[in-house]
Amino acid sequence: MVSPTAALPPLASVAALVTVGLLGLGVLLASILGLAVLVLSSIATGFLPKVTTVHLVEAAGKGASIAATVFFSLVLIRMMEKDGVFDDLVKNVHAMCKHEEESCLTGIAIAGAGAFEGLASFGTPATVVGPLLADAGVPKPRAGAAALTAHAPYGTLAAFGVPILVTAGILNQAPSGILEATIASIFPAYIVLPRAVAAVMDARVSKSAWITIVVATLVALAMAIEIGAPRIASPVVVLGTAIGLAWYLCHVSGEPHFKFHRKAMHGFVAYGVAVGLISASTLAHLGLPPWVALGLSTIVYAWPDLREIPPAIKEVTEEAWKELLSIVLLMVYGKLIAHTALPDLMRPFCRYTPIAFLVGYVGEMAVGSTTAVMATFASGTPFPGVTLAGAACAAAACPYNVAVAEAAVEYHGKKLARRALYGSAFLAAPTIAWVTLAGFLGVF
Repeated sequence: MVSPTAALPPLASVAALVTVGLLGLGVLLASILGLAVLVLSSIATGFLPKVTTVHLVEAAGKGASIAATVFFSLVLIRMMEKDGVFDDLVKNVHAMCKHEEESCLTGIAIAGAGAFEGLASFGTPATVVGPLLADAGVPKPRAGAAALTAHAPYGTLAAFGVPILVTAGILNQAPSGILEATIASIFPAYIVLPRAVAAVMDARVSKSAWITIVVATLVALAMAIEIGAPRIASPVVVLGTAIGLAWYLCHVSGEPHFKFHRKAMHGFVAYGVAVGLISASTLAHLGLPPWVALGLSTIVYAWPDLREIPPAIKEVTEEAWKELLSIVLLMVYGKLIAHTALPDLMRPFCRYTPIAFLVGYVGEMAVGSTTAVMATFASGTPFPGVTLAGAACAAAACPYNVAVAEAAVEYHGKKLARRALYGSAFLAAPTIAWVTLAGFLGVF
């Protein structure tokens, strides 16, 4: 039985973090206030988290490495935006979608959102894929909501596996085990994803497109489990989705014709360099940090005019420093929370998989960050993969992501938020049904 006094510091801290999230004041302020309330209330009650300074420093170091990975991903994307790479993509979308346009746009939304979620996260899919769909002729509220829905399942693997790596670091468990549990929980959302995205766009996806994309994605998910490396899971899964889409395009319109300009090709090469270096380092156990690989890929993209890099670094630093700093703080916060009474308080309830799912879903809606949700609640659930799946399904409609999508497509109204919520429910319904059944049967 958890002492009420011992439970007070973590509960007060979580309440402060969630309140700030609901008020839309940002993840950084939420993490700072959550940390402050936890420390001060722990001192006041005398129930200090039993964790060493060394462990906190290690947690901060892991957070800094993850933040650096996201930072260089954003720098690369910013440079590609300025060079018109995404405008080039829009032109190719029009060229590819002459036949079965709605199915084609659905597949491109999923592959594009998955790729950018895996590369950078932090609303990047909405800022890139939303406008791309709008430029391709999809009405703005539908385009924004479709981008949000398309990226949601890939949020479990965001930014080269950040949520899984954070969860594994807090729980001191093998990342491969968390990856397997997460994919085993979230795969129903991948199965219905083409239908969900098409429904949000008021479009129709053909049965052949749906089956082709889903089968290719499921095979890629199985490969990601077999490889067991969260850092390269997202590129593997996105590659599977892209192969399924390309196969479908070849089937309906013959050999698709692509015509990319030089900078777009540089972008593909740079992304390939990053994925290749991270994959080689992971598989060969070389220990190369992903941010180093992404830094090198940024140089490859800009070469020979390296003067493009400093302005991009400056812009990303000015715009994203709060989110990047929050990653470090949330890693420390999660390590502290894991050594309070909160895990013991949650476990009796979270031993039921639907509750574990809803903890992630509601937490994401309140805080707007999958990383923050897992940093807060991972230590209190015996099913972290289920909780992460819940957070990912909610990411399609959480207020923070909706605000980003509205700004990206230049639309402000209730239609986008309503469609995003519909997309989120479309993904969540089969997923929570599956985890409930799996929990009842003892699969997890």
